Amino acid sequence: MNAKRADATNDVEDDFQKSGNGNAPLGQIEALDLLSQLEKDLASLREFIDAEKHAVKRKPPSPKRLARLRLVSEDITSAVKLSSKPAKN
Repeated sequence: MNAKRADATNDVEDDFQKSGNGNAPLGQIEALDLLSQLEKDLASLREFIDAEKHAVKRKPPSPKRLARLRLVSEDITSAVKLSSKPAKN
């Protein structure tokens, strides 16, 4: 684990302990932090999609904007495929 990740994990652990859940394993703490970040990212993506839908209805996208939409779409599709695979226990 690199130093940045160790510091982030320690920060999350400290926050988790302050909230009264100090007995949770580090993996659980990190998972809860990652899930929280995913929720924030999904909300931001929803705002981005809504804004793009509105913009596309007004006028055709520029080549740069279309390229950005393609990249975001590919990344999201990849994430969906990855997340839909059953977890190995």
